[in-house]
Amino acid sequence: MIADLRFRIADWWQRGVCVCAKAFNPTPLRSGDNSPQSTIRNPQWLVGRRGDMAEGALTFPLMALVTLALVNLALAGFSATTANHAAGYGARAGSVAQADPAGRALEAAQQALRSGIGDYAVRVAADTYPGGVVRVEVDWAVPNFYGSLMPLFGASSGPLKGTAVSAFRKEGW
Repeated sequence: MIADLRFRIADWWQRGVCVCAKAFNPTPLRSGDNSPQSTIRNPQWLVGRRGDMAEGALTFPLMALVTLALVNLALAGFSATTANHAAGYGARAGSVAQADPAGRALEAAQQALRSGIGDYAVRVAADTYPGGVVRVEVDWAVPNFYGSLMPLFGASSGPLKGTAVSAFRKEGW
């Protein structure tokens, strides 16, 4: 596809379709002329294949790093979303429980975390009277694939981590 496009542009250039660039400097090309104007007029860089290996050697590691970063961020996003859901689910379960709201909140949050990726820690604080607060905190952590590269940029090399917090008012009558 790209090679076809290169040859098509070179063909247009030679037939005079790209008049705007030829009108820029219509002087004939001399052999051995390496000035910027000769580079503009000479379409050899469009059809040349000399730099393909160097181009691949430079772009492949960069694309591998970008792909690994996308995977790393997707894992962190999924873990954060799971922790947020578990905190909300646990706080809601604890707020409607008539007896032992902290135990019900902890049980519900741990049940919601069964499908998660990474490490989770749940903390619950709950009042037992109606109108009190049920607060659930879920700490999450996933491995950082860039851990060995992070000190080069001045960051710590630990796992990616965060906290999700949810608080509900205790129901009751």
